[in-house]
Amino acid sequence: RIREEEEKRRKQKEEEERERRRREEEEERIRREEQERVEREEREQRRKEEEERERIRLEELRVKEQQTRQVVQELEQLLAKAEEEATKARQVTEHLYQLVNGSTVNSAPRESLAASFPPKAEEALRSAKSAARLGQVAQKACETAWKSLEQHWMQLFEVETLRHEVTHFVQRSEQRMQQAQMTAAQAVKMASESKERIGNTAAPAICDRKNGDIFRRYDQDEDGMLSSTEVVSFCRLEYGFALPQGNLDRILQHLATTPAPGAGTAAVEPKRFHQLRTAVGIARFEARAKKAKEAKMAGDTAGDTAAAAAAAAEDEKLKLEFQNHLKQRQQQMEKEMEQIAWTDLEKKIADVESTSANFVKAAAEPVNQEELQKIEAVYDSALQETRTALPGYVNQLRALHHGALQLSMKTEVKEVKQDAKEVKEGKDEPMKDEKDQNPNESEDQKDGQKEKDEKDEKDAKDVEKDALKGLKESLRSLSQRLAKLEARLVLSERRAVEGRKVTARILAHKVEEVRLEVAVKLRQCIEQLGGKAVDLFQIIAKGEDVASVEEAQVFLKENNCEMEMEKLSKAFAACKSTQDGSGPVKVTREEFGRIIRLCYEVKTAVDLTEQLALGPAMRSLQPGEILEVQAGPRSEPSTEGMLRIHARAQLDGALGWVTLSSSEGEYLVKKPNPTSS
Repeated sequence: RIREEEEKRRKQKEEEERERRRREEEEERIRREEQERVEREEREQRRKEEEERERIRLEELRVKEQQTRQVVQELEQLLAKAEEEATKARQVTEHLYQLVNGSTVNSAPRESLAASFPPKAEEALRSAKSAARLGQVAQKACETAWKSLEQHWMQLFEVETLRHEVTHFVQRSEQRMQQAQMTAAQAVKMASESKERIGNTAAPAICDRKNGDIFRRYDQDEDGMLSSTEVVSFCRLEYGFALPQGNLDRILQHLATTPAPGAGTAAVEPKRFHQLRTAVGIARFEARAKKAKEAKMAGDTAGDTAAAAAAAAEDEKLKLEFQNHLKQRQQQMEKEMEQIAWTDLEKKIADVESTSANFVKAAAEPVNQEELQKIEAVYDSALQETRTALPGYVNQLRALHHGALQLSMKTEVKEVKQDAKEVKEGKDEPMKDEKDQNPNESEDQKDGQKEKDEKDEKDAKDVEKDALKGLKESLRSLSQRLAKLEARLVLSERRAVEGRKVTARILAHKVEEVRLEVAVKLRQCIEQLGGKAVDLFQIIAKGEDVASVEEAQVFLKENNCEMEMEKLSKAFAACKSTQDGSGPVKVTREEFGRIIRLCYEVKTAVDLTEQLALGPAMRSLQPGEILEVQAGPRSEPSTEGMLRIHARAQLDGALGWVTLSSSEGEYLVKKPNPTSS
């Protein structure tokens, strides 16, 4: 029993031990599972975090790439703009280079006073200004591109994936910007050098032109010489200086070479005018120095007062002379306006309008071609006569406008000088009143006299302004009248356009008839020799690149084919691409091909065959198709009266023989060559 109990207790302990180990194993399993679950969750969390970081990194990289590409695009736009401006500057510079190196100074002699601005100098100056402006704009664009590149330098190379592409772009951009900067700098330099060169070239011409304008202004009798009276007037009005008689005699003794026509006094020629201006300037300087020396030597109040009175009298005299000169000039301009022959111009324009109406009416009606061409010749003659006379009226009005502008400017300058003089005299008025006060004259009398003088002077100025204003209004009305006449002339030209179209079509038709005759003659000649039309140019030109009219006539004569030289010249000139108008007419191979080209239009449906003899049809040609002749016409062997040509269809390029005409009628009709027409 004791052994059984011990055995039982032992088993019970073993059972308990197994239960304990089982629980421990179960707990260990649960712990391992929980640990695996936690590790698995941690790994999943780390994976998600890594994916999120990678997504954020890729998103940031994408944004940076987008920003980098946007910067590259902006730089490309700036660079393209800089290159565009540099290209514009280069084109203007090339044109400027041609103008500067192609223009020459006017060869007119200086004594003629007709030397105007050098040819194309004004256009060259405008091109130089434009080149300088475009060059500066291109330089600014290049600077902007450089600054933008430097500003985004780090941002461009920050993205690793685009580093190779960005490096290539930057290298290429630097080269392009350097080239653009060089082009812009060359444009600015060329513009500066051209301005200086044109200025040096044009300076003598400008000086001569100014001298000529001044000379003609003071040549009152228009004899091409300045007499002593005109020289004195020139000195007073141009320099404000009364030339002493001794200086005048000395100047005329040295500069006047011949007496004025019809007068016994000496006069100055245009070629000595610049020397006359120098001599007058020297005389004025001597007079001023002498007057200053005398005033300094006098030194007393009485002397100063007398000198001031003499100067005032001299100024008043010059003022009156200047006013008289302005009045004379204004009267002369009014006389010139009255002398403009408007009736002649209106009559000419009326003739142009009537001939234009007749021309349009004749073109709209079925009249003889020669009669229509005669009417057009009459219209062209009237139009040319009117066009020739019109610039004279334009130049007259332009000169009158220029004279009115000069009068206006001189009047304004005179008023400004008068105002300045009054301001200066107003400062010294108290001192003069103290010195020159007359005890017998009251203040009211002085004020009344002063107000009266001011009123009279103001009235005189108003009269001058009203007269000048009336002159300008008259010129404006004359300009409007001329503009209306020009508009009538332009309208008559526009109305005659339809008539010119008709005559142009008639002329083109005649020329095309001559060309067709020449083409047929040349083709017959070469086919009689057993050759082809494509060989004509090589035979006539004899291996050269061009063929002349004379060579074509020689070829025809050698093969007993006569053709008038006039018709050959017309045909060659009609198909020539460029008309130089000098020397014999010569054409290239392509132009010669247009001369001998013959085209037919299908009138009635006809078959296209491979052989000259009738046979199976390659295809049927429909009405309206265009055929280009290769050879023929030739007679069909089996059918009498049937003519066939070897032609190529323009629709699909099919080449074969087609019936031109037979006893039943014509299948094809000639079509004019569109190139020559």
